[in-house]
Amino acid sequence: MRLSISKKISFSLMLVLVLSIGAMAWLTAQSLQTGFNSYLKEKQLADLRKVASGLAQYYEEHQSFDGLRHRPRVVRQIIDRALGRITQENPEEAIADGDAPPRRRPPPSSEMGPRISLIDEAGQPVFGPLRQTPHHLSVVAESAGARIGHVLAPMPEFAFEKNTADFIRTQLQHIAILALFLIALAMVVAFWLGKHLVRPIAGLRQVTRQIASGQLQARAAIVNQDELGD
Repeated sequence: MRLSISKKISFSLMLVLVLSIGAMAWLTAQSLQTGFNSYLKEKQLADLRKVASGLAQYYEEHQSFDGLRHRPRVVRQIIDRALGRITQENPEEAIADGDAPPRRRPPPSSEMGPRISLIDEAGQPVFGPLRQTPHHLSVVAESAGARIGHVLAPMPEFAFEKNTADFIRTQLQHIAILALFLIALAMVVAFWLGKHLVRPIAGLRQVTRQIASGQLQARAAIVNQDELGD
């Protein structure tokens, strides 16, 4: 199949524009995803600092973390209190006295309590399955300016909630629709531009054929005010 110059120009322009718009859409989607992931990581670090503060308060009251070993219910309520999920002031005393469980607030979007671990200053685990590794989020727990341990949580896996996933999906759909519209517009503009650029050449070819057939008075019309038109 023989392609005319106008089609070659049109296809070249369309290819460049399609690649440019596709790259822009991909970069926008990646930027949106990366930005949201960074936001989730910072949010979890902020929650981890609150938990470290709550554990430091427990340490100041009891002078050790021994009361938290093998007592997951106490640990859970300290974490919930630090994150604002319960309103009772001293959950440990409530358990010891046999009181009713403290009143809970609705949990936030990231349920991080069961995944938190505490390593004391001696490097011994107090609770939780995690150990000190570069792949975990870590916040130092301090009391009176002294380091008393590390609070660990796994790196966020970014398993989005339904509302969050729907939001991301909607944004990506909007980006895809915009990209398709721009590609269609680019195809139209490229086709018109290719025709417009080679129109003087097509006129010259027609005049050449007329002169060859004996029509010596034939002249090419000036259709463009540019180098090709001149």
